[in-house]
Amino acid sequence: MKKIHSILFLIVGILTISSCGKNKYTIIEGHILEYGTDRPIDGATLTINKWVSTGFLEGYSFVLDSFHTDETGYFYWETDEDPASNDNGGWYELGVIQKDQYFTLNVANSGLYYQSTRHLEHDDFGDIYLDPYAWLHLVVEDVPEVEGNFCRFWGNGFNNLDDLNGDAFEDIFLIKGNRELEVKYIFDFEEGKMIDTLNIVKLDTIFHSIKY
Repeated sequence: MKKIHSILFLIVGILTISSCGKNKYTIIEGHILEYGTDRPIDGATLTINKWVSTGFLEGYSFVLDSFHTDETGYFYWETDEDPASNDNGGWYELGVIQKDQYFTLNVANSGLYYQSTRHLEHDDFGDIYLDPYAWLHLVVEDVPEVEGNFCRFWGNGFNNLDDLNGDAFEDIFLIKGNRELEVKYIFDFEEGKMIDTLNIVKLDTIFHSIKY
């Protein structure tokens, strides 16, 4: 009987060690926070892409799964499936992060946060920031009492304000909130550069006018 008990104990021990030692091929985790406030963003939607290699420097990717952050902004995804199960290999990667009233972040195409599990089984992205919406109501006026026959202006870090030139106009731009925006403009090359610094509050419309 002792011999039977010893054999059973040995079998159970082997199965336990085997189960505990089973590795996940991929674990992807991190936190989604709001830029400027570090507030956790709950309910953000994230996608997981799978890249399938079809040859040297060739392949394709597709959306494999989607999931959401919890109330602390935390996300976690895992799989037991080997991403390199075909002959040419492959990997998993965090794809797109979306949330209403925030700019969508394509992590897979972002040099700032980009990682893949090509070489890593466990990807901890740490903190990833989403930019909240805000709006800039910009009015450019050509007025006689101000010298200068043209006005060129741009906003640091906001491509939709880059190199808008000259003519008087009025428009509303969707921009990133919770930060300062420097609106730079010149009337002529002799006077040099003028800078207006605006405090951009999330989900708010900031009015600003320039007269030249």
